[in-house]
Amino acid sequence: MNLPFLRFLLATTSLTQPGFTSIVQPDQRKRSASSAQTTLVRVRSHTDGSGPLAAIITKEQLNAPKITLNEIEGIFPRGVATITRHFCLNLLPVVRDGGFKFGTVSQYRPKDKALVGRFSDTREGLQTDVYESSDGLYHIEDGKGGGISGIAIEGADEPVVYEYIANDYCCCSSIGAFDRERASLIRDRGNPDIGAYAVYDLKKLLAAISSYVLETSRLKHLTAIAGKVQYGRKDRRIVIGGHTISNEEADRVNKWLNLMFVKAIDYSHEEELRILLIDPDRPGALAEEVGCEIWSDPRIVESIIDSGEF
Repeated sequence: MNLPFLRFLLATTSLTQPGFTSIVQPDQRKRSASSAQTTLVRVRSHTDGSGPLAAIITKEQLNAPKITLNEIEGIFPRGVATITRHFCLNLLPVVRDGGFKFGTVSQYRPKDKALVGRFSDTREGLQTDVYESSDGLYHIEDGKGGGISGIAIEGADEPVVYEYIANDYCCCSSIGAFDRERASLIRDRGNPDIGAYAVYDLKKLLAAISSYVLETSRLKHLTAIAGKVQYGRKDRRIVIGGHTISNEEADRVNKWLNLMFVKAIDYSHEEELRILLIDPDRPGALAEEVGCEIWSDPRIVESIIDSGEF
């Protein structure tokens, strides 16, 4: 029998996850005329009665390979001369004095959906690949030559799920000069604290950031890159059958780009341009617990072409 194969480390894979109940019944069901035994995984329901059901879930830090700027030049914002940052009114004097902040992608991912706000959503730095077998059967390898064969899953909206996590330093802005209507829309959609803006010459700003990074010992291994955010669905649903699928086969550079520069369509009003500080040897591998980078530099002042209140 030709089973689709999914490689999972059993140490990080569970047939019972918080929020729902799974029943594993080795009921020796037969598939068609085959004599092969099948283990049935039947997903009952969420304990809270909401959300999609997943039978087998594994999460991992994305291990993207070393990249060069030539490999990702397609993301660079050609034709974008200026960007606008929105922030709290009390920060306006600091910003005018060259103050600049890089948060992290994980910090823009609120733990509670009720806290979703400026340039943030609950899927920041996360991507989910859902695998669905064309014949309904799975084989789960443990990476040591063993595993579980002939898994049939019933009652799951998302049978087998990989969730990838990536994190880098990030600064979010909107493309172009200050637009009062856009700023008001951003404020009205869950960001009542913002009331000031600064417009930057993008080329001068990137040069100022790059110079500061090269001169700062804790940051000099990093590279500043900028790219337009694309809006749409970044999670994928993949139907497999008759061949081996493993997470090692994925194009991890493209997956990292997807994690960093794709957001839900609900955020398209932001018209976002994102500046990242990345380690080209380990993109996406910044530790989740790392805090913000905040500094002030006169070269950043020189890149500001407009600022004010709204």
